[in-house]
Amino acid sequence: MREILIKLIIGAASGYLFIMWLPVKSTLDIGMFFVDLVVYPIKFLAASIAFTVALIVNGSLMKEIMINTLRDMKSETSIRKETLLCYSVIFNFTFLFHVGWIQALVFLCFTLVYVMISLYF
Repeated sequence: MREILIKLIIGAASGYLFIMWLPVKSTLDIGMFFVDLVVYPIKFLAASIAFTVALIVNGSLMKEIMINTLRDMKSETSIRKETLLCYSVIFNFTFLFHVGWIQALVFLCFTLVYVMISLYF
């Protein structure tokens, strides 16, 4: 239970830092975007690390949701507290969509792909 809460906090904080350190302006000029990445490499590296941490943490929570929900449906028992707490990852993504919807959408897509791949391995 405590591990899930820590994962939720780390996932939200890392996602927030990713969005703050890699801002997307309303008029996206792809050339200026790449120039900013080259001019400010430390900021880009920090955003990449935050993205990777958030991807792994939120992906593991989403994987636990899928596995535990399927297990509970097969055994026809009530959903456990840990599974319900894992569903709080939805609130993490809702918060991130309010902070920066473009980055959060990209982050959500990468997380879903990561979860689909990790379910088979």
